[in-house]
Amino acid sequence: MRRCSPVRRAACVAVFFVCLTLTVSAQQGGWRQQWQKGREAFNAMKAQECVTHLTRALKEMPGLPENMAVRFEMHKMRAAANELRGHPLEALNDARTALALRQRLDKNMEQLSWVRPLLQVARCQELTRDRREAVKSYLEALRLAREKEGSQELLQEILHRCARAQRLSGDWKGALTSLNTCIELIQKRLGETHADLVGPLKDKALCQRNLKDHRGAVATMRQWVRVYEEARGKGDPSTATGLRSIAESLVALQDSAAAMAACDRWQEVLEKVTPKHPEMVRLLTLRARVSRQQKKYPQEVTFLQEAVQRLKALPRPDQVQLGSLLQELARAQKDCGRLKDAESSIGHACAIFKEKLRSDDPQRIRAREERGLIRLKLGDRAGAKSDLQATLRAWNKLADDRHPALRPALEGLLKLAQASGNKEEIKKIQTQLSRLRKP
Repeated sequence: MRRCSPVRRAACVAVFFVCLTLTVSAQQGGWRQQWQKGREAFNAMKAQECVTHLTRALKEMPGLPENMAVRFEMHKMRAAANELRGHPLEALNDARTALALRQRLDKNMEQLSWVRPLLQVARCQELTRDRREAVKSYLEALRLAREKEGSQELLQEILHRCARAQRLSGDWKGALTSLNTCIELIQKRLGETHADLVGPLKDKALCQRNLKDHRGAVATMRQWVRVYEEARGKGDPSTATGLRSIAESLVALQDSAAAMAACDRWQEVLEKVTPKHPEMVRLLTLRARVSRQQKKYPQEVTFLQEAVQRLKALPRPDQVQLGSLLQELARAQKDCGRLKDAESSIGHACAIFKEKLRSDDPQRIRAREERGLIRLKLGDRAGAKSDLQATLRAWNKLADDRHPALRPALEGLLKLAQASGNKEEIKKIQTQLSRLRKP
């Protein structure tokens, strides 16, 4: 066998290393090019193109320790791109990988640099509707930001986002606590009427209303309106939301005079935009509820009739909403003693519900029950019996024969049986009534 000379051997080794260097350089040039294209696509909001380039770059990139920081940036960007294209699970996987890489870069020693990746994980968890886990991630980010002396702006952002996740997961008390802390931070840093308070104050009022703290909600929304007016001027159309919320909370508190005053101010703002504002229907319905609290039934009828007319005048009125308004109108007309008008209104509501709602929908069943009771008062025994028996059959399909919802129909049928003198029917209905559970 012929032996290779030392010179030839050295030449072969040199060629091998040159080829290896060229191959590695080509590979590095490839992934770097893809990384650059991915960044350009992301800046141009081309999410799908960005994901494609970053996936290729990650595949081609050598797994060297010095590339870890770039790999972190790639996963972070791909997570954001996957969010944009509506792929939350893929976004969550990338966000978790980015967080793990950040932790490895910091040698697993807790740093303030972990907060942003944690926030990205939390946002992706919200998108996948895993809100309880999102809250845990937000609280972990908050703990780190506090311990590592993060900026007040960062703490404010985390608290507001955490509150939203807590609210969506049903933890209203936790959300309220987070929002109170967030509002305190803003007020200390920026003042009592800074525009940054708008979002947290609105969310706080929502929490208070869900926790039945209507007085607190009124105070919060009044503060919200003041902040908004400070930023945009008094009577700005955007304040309509806050004024509506104040009026609704005052109605819940049965503070009729204050509720009407809030409705007046709300109406002023709406009419500045247009006298035919769609929100006028809601405003008139609220005024009608205040009138009912005051037992001013003729005034309630007037407000509801105007609400019905305004809703019908809209380009595409919501038919179920129209049916609900007619149902409320029928109740008010009945309380005024206008039984014929009440029968007409509830009849129209029943026709709408028959077309738009399922036969087992509780609102449809109640409307027919109310028509039966109105007919009973009018002396239309045949119509009343038909409606009340149909109501009873519908309730029996939805619930057991001891459910309290059956009481109005049974009491109506009992009156019909008593009027006809049918003792057997009277005894049967009385037995059914005695078996009903208390509401």
